[in-house]
Amino acid sequence: MRFRERIERFMQGRNGPDALSRACSVASIVLLIAAVVTQSVGARVAGSILWYVALALIIACYWRMLSRNVTQRYRENVKYLNLRDRALGFFRREFRHAGQLRTHRFFRCPRCAQRVRTPRGKGKIRVTCPRCGSAFIRRS
Repeated sequence: MRFRERIERFMQGRNGPDALSRACSVASIVLLIAAVVTQSVGARVAGSILWYVALALIIACYWRMLSRNVTQRYRENVKYLNLRDRALGFFRREFRHAGQLRTHRFFRCPRCAQRVRTPRGKGKIRVTCPRCGSAFIRRS
């Protein structure tokens, strides 16, 4: 039996790598690099603390991947993905907004503060808020 088949058989029924374990791996690598840098600068105590935190993250990462409690690991991963998407959603919206500034103007509804997009160069237009239905006049 080949090595790959042995690994596949061992991993059956286990969680395996998911987004949370990958994030823990990346965070542990970043902390290890920070530990090396801080120790080379001369801050030995801070470097060793970072080293132990990185080691704990690596252990937690492998524990998650080898865990047989798949439903609990799935719930943890879903919570992590929701938090990550909520945090990254703000930046995605802002980048998309910045990319449309040449062709569109953005206004805030005076009643509900909803951001409303209108085309540029149309003169004075009547803008209707899609959320609350209030109308206001702006120059595009």
